[in-house]
Amino acid sequence: MKETLLGLFQVLIGVAIPLASFATGLRSTDPLWLWKRPRLLARALFVILLVVPLLTVLLVEVLSPGNVYVRAGIVVSIFSIGIGPPDLLKRTRSVTETTHYEIGLDEALLVLAIVYMPAAVALHGAVFHHDVQLSWFEVAKVVMLQALLPLFAGVGVARLFPRAAAAIGRPAERFVNAAMLVVVLFALLVAWRALLGLGLAAWLTCAAVAIAAILVGHALGGPKIESRGVLASYSAVRFPGLALLLVSVVSGGKRLIPFVLAYIITSAVLVGVYQAAMTRRHKSVEARAGT
Repeated sequence: MKETLLGLFQVLIGVAIPLASFATGLRSTDPLWLWKRPRLLARALFVILLVVPLLTVLLVEVLSPGNVYVRAGIVVSIFSIGIGPPDLLKRTRSVTETTHYEIGLDEALLVLAIVYMPAAVALHGAVFHHDVQLSWFEVAKVVMLQALLPLFAGVGVARLFPRAAAAIGRPAERFVNAAMLVVVLFALLVAWRALLGLGLAAWLTCAAVAIAAILVGHALGGPKIESRGVLASYSAVRFPGLALLLVSVVSGGKRLIPFVLAYIITSAVLVGVYQAAMTRRHKSVEARAGT
């Protein structure tokens, strides 16, 4: 029964992520926006690919030195770069620039994931003496089918049929939000006993890593508050499809699934709190500017 539920959960992930990718692409009006700003792109990649993973490895070694599953589950989650959280600050005046930044990061991270994840796993293995390997082909298959092709399909619709994209964009976002909620609820149904059994230390470690990632992304996100907000969110929230792929090739990887889910849930909640605080701050600034 548990294996069946786990299989259904993976199917739900396989449906929800392509839908989210397609809906993200529908919002694109300039898919090359971030690529035209190499400094902003380089700063984001430096934080997401280097600073946050190194900080995560250090934190889990300090906070959970005796629990290999906590350490492995969180590191797996952080290595799983890809499509990030959409619609940050969407009600502010800077929504267009923010959207361009989000979509540009999605494109860059998804392409780089094909090389980055196998290399990061290999480097981690060399340092911590494990023989886990990840095929770039397997990563490419997940990235292409679950994210890149749906994302570019959405971008194509937005470019060729802007009126249609605008008409279906809002309902698509609502449907995706509902689908993601179903995925979260189903994950809790599948693994609630295991999640409750992780212990307070594991949840606090997940929270510490997510908070550190948010703070680093916000601090290094650049001079504009919008870019800080995007980078903070993308630093903490990773790609669950790739995390589940990596778990599937690790020896005894099924034991890591609750820890991966714990990080996904914790980071999503904390990023939601952060985004709400940022949105409230922007509304306050705009209200003062309008008086």
